[in-house]
This record gives sequence, structure tokens and C-alpha cells, in this order.
Amino acid sequence: MSRSPRYRELEELAKIIPKIRKYNISFRPNGEYKYCGRCRVFINGDVESLIRCPICRYTLRNPRKARKMKKRIDPSMYGVEVE
Repeated sequence: MSRSPRYRELEELAKIIPKIRKYNISFRPNGEYKYCGRCRVFINGDVESLIRCPICRYTLRNPRKARKMKKRIDPSMYGVEVE
């Protein structure tokens, strides 16, 4: 089974830098994660204390949080009854 070039690149990096295996780096988010915009990888697992990417030292980003509603709409204004 042939892998994509990105997977092969990640495997090669893991051979060169063995300590990056412990960060559970992947191309998809899984549970708690942080994201490296330069390497385009997700670092999964216990990443609360991790600030920089272990591969390129670029600042990691947290997952985006859902935005709160800025304005509340009153349903009675539009003739909708809410029980």
C-alpha cells in the first residue's frame, strides 16, 4: 500500500527526530489537539503545555471555539410562540 507524500515525509521526520513520535502527530484532529500552520499537522494528546511545534518550532494554534451569539432575537417579535 503506497502512502501519500505527506505521510512518507512524516515517517521520515520520525526517523530523523525520534522524540516527535511521543507527540502523536497526525493529519487529522483527535480529541484535544493543537495545530501547526507551517507543517499543517495536528498534535494530539496531552498538549496543554506545548507551545511550539516540535518539528519546525512555529507557534501552535488551539482549536477554534464556537462564537457566541452577539444579539438575542426575540421570537415574539416575529409572531412565534415559545413554550
